[in-house]
Amino acid sequence: MQLVAVAVAFVGKRTRPRCKKALLAAVMGWSLIVAPAAVLLGGRGGAWGLVSVLPAFGSLPAAIWVAYTWDYGSGAVVRERLTSAPVFTAAVLLGAGPFLVPWAAHETVGQPVLARVMEAKPTAEEGVDENSGQVSYRLADAATEQDLGWTSYGPRKRTPVGTVVEVSVVPGGWARPASTERLDDGGAEPYVIVLAAMATVHVLACAGVWSGWPRQTW
Repeated sequence: MQLVAVAVAFVGKRTRPRCKKALLAAVMGWSLIVAPAAVLLGGRGGAWGLVSVLPAFGSLPAAIWVAYTWDYGSGAVVRERLTSAPVFTAAVLLGAGPFLVPWAAHETVGQPVLARVMEAKPTAEEGVDENSGQVSYRLADAATEQDLGWTSYGPRKRTPVGTVVEVSVVPGGWARPASTERLDDGGAEPYVIVLAAMATVHVLACAGVWSGWPRQTW
């Protein structure tokens, strides 16, 4: 925190109106364009998750920097600090996106498909319990033999190679397949609710900062 204060003192805490306008545009662009796009890409799973997680680590210090740099000169210190809220909520979304987006995708647009287990491998250490479900499966469409890729969440019990199982598949392969038994018992609903709540708070934070910006400083 002290390093941030020193940096702000170096560049000058009070920015000119034109700089303030540019900072507002940067915050809105990051929060409403860059962050949502990264969250959606990160939801594809695997290495794509880094597209969302890595910017999350950058968004947190950026929120602190914005809080110390953005000054209306109005004396309303708390309000001025809250102008960094969209950057902070963006960081939370970016960090949680890779875990929440796949559940939301399967719950909303996922289609049930019968698939054959082609290969299985433990997702954690070797020798996991036979009924632990900690196994990733490479699947192929049982009818067309199209490769569906590796599951994000497979059946709850260990499933032998060659077995036909029902999975949820997102059109275009946007998210990895997931076992329908994990969706049928409402397993995705809590994740969808959390994602919707986080997105709502984020949008409200952006709207609040935009509407509260004193236009006379422009």
